[in-house]
Amino acid sequence: MSTSARMREAFCGRVISQPVGKFVQISLGVEGVAALVRQAAYNAELNNLKNVRFFPHNLEEDVAHQPWAAQGFNKVLRDPARAGAAGVMSHIVKLAPQRVVYVSCNPTTLARDSQA
Repeated sequence: MSTSARMREAFCGRVISQPVGKFVQISLGVEGVAALVRQAAYNAELNNLKNVRFFPHNLEEDVAHQPWAAQGFNKVLRDPARAGAAGVMSHIVKLAPQRVVYVSCNPTTLARDSQA
């Protein structure tokens, strides 16, 4: 990834956004579990990652009007829980990213979500 990339990670948990933050202009993690958002922000602070931010948001709801969504992103990483993310892709499309990467630990939900 180039340093001009602006990445948004859906279902960020507390892991991927931070190492990627070293290679992009801004890395923004969005997660529905507030405790994971707090842990991710704490870890980013400990690692002095100034371009990595985290926000709590229910990703099943529209994200287009969230203040953090207005920053614009050309890359989106989806890393949902085992249940997948069937209701999220329609919201991601509204952000018009150049590329979407889907990381999955469950081939069944990956296949289902890829149809969206």
